[in-house]
Amino acid sequence: LGALLIFAFFGIPVGVRASLTGKLTADRRTDALTLSGMVRLPAILATLVTLQHLGVLSGASLGVAGLFAGFASQALGVIVGMLVCCKKDKREDEGYAPVVPD
Repeated sequence: LGALLIFAFFGIPVGVRASLTGKLTADRRTDALTLSGMVRLPAILATLVTLQHLGVLSGASLGVAGLFAGFASQALGVIVGMLVCCKKDKREDEGYAPVVPD
């Protein structure tokens, strides 16, 4: 039952990650996605080790919780990467004055 309860919330981080990844890919800002891949594996490992050590979950529920932590951390990584890249682009665009032909 625990695994099914965790599965009920998978749509939230997966949807956020998918929509932001699609938007960033369409805008050709894939540099914002580099952080998300590096964050996922440590989040999964930390969740698995911590929850198993504490004895909170075991078996399939532990695996599903690890997957959920991976998806959630990857969604957060995409959000942070997008904010950092957009902020950097805004700073670069402030000094830019477009040239209008006469």
